[in-house]
Amino acid sequence: QMAMAIVEEKNSRLVELVIGAVTATEYMVGKIVGVLGTGLTQLSIWMLMVAITILGILPGLAMGAAVVELDLANVLDFRTLAYFSVFFFFGYLMYATIFAAVGATCDNIQEMQQAMFPAIMPVVMAFMSTLYIMTNPNSFASQVLSLFPFSTPLTMFARVNVSEPPLWEVWLGILLLAGTSAFTIWGAAK
Repeated sequence: QMAMAIVEEKNSRLVELVIGAVTATEYMVGKIVGVLGTGLTQLSIWMLMVAITILGILPGLAMGAAVVELDLANVLDFRTLAYFSVFFFFGYLMYATIFAAVGATCDNIQEMQQAMFPAIMPVVMAFMSTLYIMTNPNSFASQVLSLFPFSTPLTMFARVNVSEPPLWEVWLGILLLAGTSAFTIWGAAK
């Protein structure tokens, strides 16, 4: 969505007018925050629908004698929500910036689709590695993958949910991810 929006603005020459009024960094940050707002709106709608569904199902579950007790505190604890928020935010910043940079280098949609492959591969590899990490959360490979910034949002979050990795590893992953996000924002604005 990020790259598509930038390519469309480049094709309509709208970006030339905008860049005349703001710096490239301000434009990039504004675009990232705008798309983040749409993503958070969509996420909020999903969460609202889940909450409505759960609240609608719980009374029916309470009436059934053979139903296993559902404890939402185990599923939605503060620790999980906090880690999700941190990894989502920094992961979004990093990948949105990378996709924006790819979109800025392309002149049309076809070029963008071809150029997007290298940018999407780290996400795909991190997603595929979460299956391994969930079964082997404390292995050396899991530690390395969860500290590699391009896979940290998915892999470290998977490790945190399956086991309790050392706190220093979690915070090192967050620091590396935040630093990489800041570097990608700076680089994409250039």
